[in-house]
Amino acid sequence: MKALSLSFWPSCFPRPPSRPITWPHPALVLDGVPPISSEIPEQVGRYTESRAATFLDWQPANEGMLILTRFGDTNQVHFVRQPAGARTQLTFFPDRVDNASFDPKAGAFLFSRKRWRGRV
Repeated sequence: MKALSLSFWPSCFPRPPSRPITWPHPALVLDGVPPISSEIPEQVGRYTESRAATFLDWQPANEGMLILTRFGDTNQVHFVRQPAGARTQLTFFPDRVDNASFDPKAGAFLFSRKRWRGRV
């Protein structure tokens, strides 16, 4: 009888998970939610990181356009010469650029951005 009871003893305790588990933030109270495999956030992560481009202005001589694209964690101004062409980054600030347009008289472009945390 002792041997029989010992054979069932390990089955009373839950087995350790075969995959690592992701634990939610301690402020969340989850009741009845099964453990979340750490593979799920990794798989979902590729769908949460996307890029978009915002049209800003045409170059006056019709040689291309300015677009605003996220580069790293901030929006930066890029120049595109042709459809489906490569972007050329024009601004390299630690903070985001809000807007930009060509100045036809000066042959340059103007941009605006806000000062953030005392940076210029």
